[in-house]
Amino acid sequence: MHQIMLENFRCFREEQRVRLAPLTLLVGENSTGKTSFMALIRALWDAAYGQAIPDFKEAPYDLGSFDEIAHYRGGRGGRAHEFRAGFDAVPNLTSPRRKASKSGGQSHHFDVTFSRRGTTPAPTRSCLARDDVAFTDVAVDDTSREISFRTSRGEWLWRVPADIVARFGASGNAPPRVLLYPALARARTRTLEPVGDSPKLTAEDRKRLDELFFEFDVFFLGQRPFASAPVRSKPRRTYDPSRPGRD
Repeated sequence: MHQIMLENFRCFREEQRVRLAPLTLLVGENSTGKTSFMALIRALWDAAYGQAIPDFKEAPYDLGSFDEIAHYRGGRGGRAHEFRAGFDAVPNLTSPRRKASKSGGQSHHFDVTFSRRGTTPAPTRSCLARDDVAFTDVAVDDTSREISFRTSRGEWLWRVPADIVARFGASGNAPPRVLLYPALARARTRTLEPVGDSPKLTAEDRKRLDELFFEFDVFFLGQRPFASAPVRSKPRRTYDPSRPGRD
């Protein structure tokens, strides 16, 4: 990850982007978002590659419920109904397999939108894109999902069959790993509906989509980010209570 995007997340209201360097230091007063930002990096990795919904209460971070995570504007603005986060990453083209990539080291973008599921945040929309190729997964409601594919030639929609939705779940229940669906969608290309004036999906379009998923999976999977809590001293008493002594 070389850039993080967030919006309506904790104390961050407007869309903000933060560039990451090999060594990045977070400096600021208490309650300015340092811990929230570190927790978000792990949640983003889980949303892109994990096999479960990101847990914003997982140690060493506990960001609380949806109402404690979604930004509160105050007054009539109320609390945001959803919050977004994402990251940009450039593949490390060092191995022979990676050098065979067609992307030429172009940046990939992944973002995810979280909405309320009971009292917890759940991913309801995720998008993976590079250049003019994009894949979007949207949970329409608790019983239906829509997958869309886009290239420079057009856009195609896959309304996920009920049995697939029942198997993987819908809003808040589906594993948010964006790579769950490519194999299913490629196996059902005949069910893809052209959007608007888009032509039929061709073998070249499918090839470009395959390359997008291959690069994202192979180049960025890696190891789950290590999570560390802020360094704080343990509370100490201002005085020690008396202790029984021996004669």
